[in-house]
Amino acid sequence: MITINDNLKESPWELIDPHGNVIGSIDNVLIFNDVRVQIKRKGAWGYSVRKGDVTLVIDKDGRIDNWPKDLFPLIETQLMELVGFTE
Repeated sequence: MITINDNLKESPWELIDPHGNVIGSIDNVLIFNDVRVQIKRKGAWGYSVRKGDVTLVIDKDGRIDNWPKDLFPLIETQLMELVGFTE
């Protein structure tokens, strides 16, 4: 039987504004991408995400320089399985 797994959770990252204030918590790649699109549309700068001692700067085009393995890894793991690449 197929079931809906509504317990899939990613480790949250804090969204930080240009002044260093925490805006909120992002716990999935869809919300993260939405934030990145908003930043790109507005040409905003100075935003970042943080988890523990890791901070990733989001540039005005919504990009980050280095996508670490622990930044919302579930979608990559699922897609790799779907296309036949498993670790």
